[in-house]
Amino acid sequence: MTWDYVAGFFDGEGSATILTRRLCLSMSNTDLAALEAIRDFIGCGSIRQLTLRNRPAHHKPCFILEVGRVADLARVVPELLPRSIVKRSVLETMSARLAAGVRTRARTFGAVKAAGVDTIKRWYEDDGLTLNEIADRLGTAQSTVIYFMEQQGIARRLPGPRPRVALA
Repeated sequence: MTWDYVAGFFDGEGSATILTRRLCLSMSNTDLAALEAIRDFIGCGSIRQLTLRNRPAHHKPCFILEVGRVADLARVVPELLPRSIVKRSVLETMSARLAAGVRTRARTFGAVKAAGVDTIKRWYEDDGLTLNEIADRLGTAQSTVIYFMEQQGIARRLPGPRPRVALA
């Protein structure tokens, strides 16, 4: 096994997920042994069987190797990047995100907790900020703000237009 082989396999059978707070490399194939060999060579990742509800009986089971830990990605991406042809641009983007530092859900939830219940409540109820506006202020996702509000028992507004507070 070589990094050239892994990069070629990734170019043909892989994908990269780059979300606001999540990075992941994945490779899928029906050959479990190939994925296990790649996992053993790169020294990280997990393999699971894809579950397809409407998979025809004559189709082979499909497996996916996923590498999602930042420390693992920081080691694997630099090895794949110079060897990749097809997916080089997405690996370059991922490499830049890794270099800039990825904010994880745990870190961004900490930012919401640090702001405190009173502040979130004031922004949402008194100032009339949207969930997205609160999330932007805290550098987190809207879903994290919603989760925090649910935990703290802060009631959500009904959807629709809302009156804006006039600034004097």
